[in-house]
Amino acid sequence: MDFDCLFFTEVTLAGLGTGGLDALRGLAFAMIYKSTGVVNLARGEMIMLGAYLCFGLASSLGLPMWLAISLAVWASS
Repeated sequence: MDFDCLFFTEVTLAGLGTGGLDALRGLAFAMIYKSTGVVNLARGEMIMLGAYLCFGLASSLGLPMWLAISLAVWASS
């Protein structure tokens, strides 16, 4: 069985991306709980809103990804 470097790189980057998103979600939950004392479970909806908005801007309008991400972050905050 030979080692496929491209597959390894792809899986590693996907894992780092998923871990980064999990860390950001955890940080959002911790910040809201520490500042208000209330567990707010609406963060998942806000994250999905931003993700769908970014996807829509990039695919439908053909915007560059950096611009779609910037607009999605601005619009969902």
